[in-house]
Amino acid sequence: TRRPPFLISVDRRGPTVADMAKAGMDGETSPKVGHAGEVTKEELRAAVQEILKDGSVNKANILLFLRDKHCKEVFSRFLESIQSMENLNCWLDTREYKTLSNEKKLAEEGKCIFEKYVTQESPHAVSISHQLRTEFEKANKARQYDQHTFLDLEQAAFLMLAHSNFVTFLNSEQFKDINEYLAKKKKKKRSKKKEM
Repeated sequence: TRRPPFLISVDRRGPTVADMAKAGMDGETSPKVGHAGEVTKEELRAAVQEILKDGSVNKANILLFLRDKHCKEVFSRFLESIQSMENLNCWLDTREYKTLSNEKKLAEEGKCIFEKYVTQESPHAVSISHQLRTEFEKANKARQYDQHTFLDLEQAAFLMLAHSNFVTFLNSEQFKDINEYLAKKKKKKRSKKKEM
């Protein structure tokens, strides 16, 4: 099987900032996810066809899945079944964190994100490098929180989603559900055109 172009070797401790830079994800921002209606079924079908045709997975394809309500629900159920929901939750929470502007709220939410996703004792801790974890521990100790505090954590969580979770998802029964969902939508549209 052909390896997706952006996937890189990540050790058990998780991706480093250098890993993410190699993957083309450093400093990259992405559109909002989870809002139904923002992506067309044609775009989803094209993404699925591209993935199935040559095995290539890219950030745009994953984002399309997360922007469609049904696809996001199916992917979420899959993540729960493999006990990896923390990667998606962390990514979404850190993306939301960047939108905060109130210093008090940044401090409160920053502490919550640190305790939930960074501390190793947390059941929701994401897999990140020791170097990155140490950087977050220093920021937490100094109570230094701003919109940029968790950019590396956001990218690390997304890299784990793409590198590990989404690739596994492609070979799952749940992914077959996505194909059926898209096929049904396509048939409905064709039947409507015939009536006209």
